[in-house]
Amino acid sequence: MLVDTARYTEKEIDSLDDLLQLRKSVGIKYFKKWQSLEEKKNKLIDQDFNKSWEINPEHYGLKIDDLRDNKILSKYLMLPKVRHIYSSH
Repeated sequence: MLVDTARYTEKEIDSLDDLLQLRKSVGIKYFKKWQSLEEKKNKLIDQDFNKSWEINPEHYGLKIDDLRDNKILSKYLMLPKVRHIYSSH
């Protein structure tokens, strides 16, 4: 009985190691994609407001000047198709 327990425990630990490696791998990929998205947003912020931001200010009750003046808000709202994928919220 004790030998069987030891055998199963070893298999469970191997499975746990595999899961932790998978989690680490996914976390690293997520972080790299998130960094890439942030870099893209920073480059777009350096440009003036344009269609590549994919923001309709009127949809949010804002004016273009509001987005120009508030870079944090602009970065949060821009690229809506991908922002929800890599959002921490």
